[in-house]
Amino acid sequence: MLRRSMRKDSKSFCQNYTIHARLTGMTTEDPTTSRPPALEERVRRLEDLEAIRTLKARYCAACDNAYDADAIASLFTENGVWDGEPTFDRLEGREAIRNYFAGVAARMPVARHQVMNPDIEVAPHGATAEGRWLLFQPCSSAERGDLWLSATYHDSYRKVDGAWRIAETRVEVAFFTLYQDGWTGGNAV
Repeated sequence: MLRRSMRKDSKSFCQNYTIHARLTGMTTEDPTTSRPPALEERVRRLEDLEAIRTLKARYCAACDNAYDADAIASLFTENGVWDGEPTFDRLEGREAIRNYFAGVAARMPVARHQVMNPDIEVAPHGATAEGRWLLFQPCSSAERGDLWLSATYHDSYRKVDGAWRIAETRVEVAFFTLYQDGWTGGNAV
């Protein structure tokens, strides 16, 4: 009786584990018929995720530090893309990114990039990744005054010489409005 009960509980556990794993993206394999990824592979994946989070934090910090153009450009691959169209410009290549951001601080002297809700997927080979982040940014314009900016970053990352770099970031603007109009109304900037 006990043995039959244990088998039933074990099968139920495996089914629940499989459902949980599929929902959380841990694995799609049945744990009763396959082996979990090796510890080294799981640790590498966690290290990659943390490195990408740090890369994004450095990007935001460089933007909030008077749009430090050299620091921002250094986070991109040599042929990286920063695409803010249609609200902002599209920039191709590290030098174009550096040149563009060199002039942003004069136009936008205050910016506080607050990114949240990271959704990062590292490719199984570990050399590329995709990420999605929400941005909420109070900022100011030299011409228009205080502003609200909200957007979604759609990022592609590539590992170059063992370090993660931004291959492309696309900024999908939800709203960019004057502070006094709030984020639900008023004229878009």
